[in-house]
Amino acid sequence: MKLPKLSSKQDVRLGLALQGGGAYGAYAKGVLKALFNSEAFRQNKKLKINAVTGTSAGAVNGAITTYGLNSGGYDEAIRILDSFWSEIEGNGRAIKMLSLTDQFNFFTRNVAYPNLPFYLEKAMGMMPAGSIPKNLQDQVERHMPDWDKHMHSGPVKLFVNAVLEDEKSKERSHIVFKGKELTPASIAASGALEELGGHMIDGKKFYDGAYWRNPCTTDIRGEGITDLLIVTLQKKPDSGIKPEHQDEARKRHEKPGHKVLTEEIHNHIAYLQKQYPHINLHVISLEVDPAWDDTSRMNIDPRWLHDLEDMGKRDAEKWLADHADKLGKQSSYGPAAP
Repeated sequence: MKLPKLSSKQDVRLGLALQGGGAYGAYAKGVLKALFNSEAFRQNKKLKINAVTGTSAGAVNGAITTYGLNSGGYDEAIRILDSFWSEIEGNGRAIKMLSLTDQFNFFTRNVAYPNLPFYLEKAMGMMPAGSIPKNLQDQVERHMPDWDKHMHSGPVKLFVNAVLEDEKSKERSHIVFKGKELTPASIAASGALEELGGHMIDGKKFYDGAYWRNPCTTDIRGEGITDLLIVTLQKKPDSGIKPEHQDEARKRHEKPGHKVLTEEIHNHIAYLQKQYPHINLHVISLEVDPAWDDTSRMNIDPRWLHDLEDMGKRDAEKWLADHADKLGKQSSYGPAAP
């Protein structure tokens, strides 16, 4: 595909913000691979990724991106994205084998792809508390073995958010892991939903960062970025998009810090555009089909993950064709159709 070229005289200091959404993270994988494989990113030596911020699945993809870029550039980031998600697909194949057995035929009737059948949803909810976040931490450690070398001293910075629960009061507060605070455990904490039992780090319990901000865009704005590219994984508000910080939306929840923020990101992006006009804003969004229910975010069937990745690749390639020449110059985002 012939892409518009960036001016060789224009410095582009790019920040990436990656939203959480469980299996929908495979869409972001497709986006990232398309960007990293593109001429627009590879041939312009003036384009540098300064920092990445991510929540939940976005924290995972963000960690892989940061580690890969710091250790070997675009090719290494792509390699780890592929190997990491291939392991997730392997887990999905094992789960899928259950649904092919005769005794479960009753439970799989009338379930529309990509939503999960009832018994699989319940089975995943019956996993021992904390086991899934712990498995995720172990997977991060396997795929990114030289963590301290490439995460704490490389040129690309990572920010990951989570929610901390006070042991006595049970009140929750927002926390951002950065610098030396970043560990494989903090990546797992960022995606530890309540139904997964949270994640313990040094005697403290953490929950999914999406209960507070999804993603958090505060720290990345302090990294000298000229442009911020946000990958969203949640549907747009039915009432339309209006500028509003996601913290304001969270305050309306009955129990702040307990409900995942989803569509609020679209209002937050419009807020960022209004409040920080000096940052060129770009958005690549998964168009969430109304037929996909919440279980589709838990579905790690390889077919579904491949479909999501293909959607991300398609949308990123279209964005590159339409907007790559705007990097470093102007926003490509428009609230009516981000």
